[in-house]
Amino acid sequence: MAEVLITLGIIGVVAALTIPNLIVSHRKNVLATRLAKLYSSLNQAMVRAQSDNGECQYWDFGDINNHRDANIMKLWWNKYFENYIPNVVHSEIDASENSGNGGYKVYFKDGSALRIEALTGTYARIILYPNAKITGKFLIDINDKAGKDYFMFLVERRNTNCVIRPAVSNIDLMTEDDLKEKCLQDYNTFISTNSSGGACAELIMRNGWKIPNDYPIKL
Repeated sequence: MAEVLITLGIIGVVAALTIPNLIVSHRKNVLATRLAKLYSSLNQAMVRAQSDNGECQYWDFGDINNHRDANIMKLWWNKYFENYIPNVVHSEIDASENSGNGGYKVYFKDGSALRIEALTGTYARIILYPNAKITGKFLIDINDKAGKDYFMFLVERRNTNCVIRPAVSNIDLMTEDDLKEKCLQDYNTFISTNSSGGACAELIMRNGWKIPNDYPIKL
């Protein structure tokens, strides 16, 4: 009997030490996998849409003067992405005060989502939610954190083409340490267009779409 109790005690200690790490590892894998899937789906949809709508550099990205008009975002999504991106289960205009001055939300079968946050004339600002938390009718929760709950990307029109990239300035010049610093800064900033999570997304991308061991945010 004593030996059985000792064995059970050892199993309990091992479980207590390993299960939390397994849970965190699973959470990291789900986040990175869904983020990569969202990014890939957007890129593939953009390529497919160009066959019907012409090269992306000539698409209508709205106007800076009405860049937060949710109805314009809806028209933009419907024209350039709706018919080319898979696994959408629901989409809707969000013009609530709780989520800024307007936006357009799209939900996917795997539990991820995105929100078009602005159309500025030269790019679309899109927030990706690998694990969308649906709180009432709002996608964005006041407690959401950049680099953990959401990551902002740009569908950006350039001279001869378009690119989809994390929303962080001087991205090509930033070192890994620079990205870690900006990622943590975004995480600690109240949700806004300045706390984008773009640096966090770039860190994950550079690590082969996996959360690095030294990721600056506890997940």
